[in-house]
Amino acid sequence: MSRYTIEIAKIQNFVLTTTAPLGTYPKLVADEPRWMVSVYDSEWAAVFEQNANLGLGEGTSWKPDMQTFFRGPDDQFSKTRKSVGFSHFLSALEKVRKLVQGESL
Repeated sequence: MSRYTIEIAKIQNFVLTTTAPLGTYPKLVADEPRWMVSVYDSEWAAVFEQNANLGLGEGTSWKPDMQTFFRGPDDQFSKTRKSVGFSHFLSALEKVRKLVQGESL
């Protein structure tokens, strides 16, 4: 189970050609499909929400560091391996890559 919400969308654009000869209909041409991936953690919104009520020149109570934004899957911070949360994040992105490219998870 991941703490991240991951949204995947396939985008396909269609364009009407504007160079159709007189008396013919323009052709509908499809661009190559594109993929869009959005990844977020609901905790990020809670952290940034604190900024809305700051006064002029006032600082936030949260630290802009890796541990604030990339916590581990069990909500625990690692004292010895600070990158445990970021590694979990990269693992989630690797699963998305495999899914999009049709590889087995």
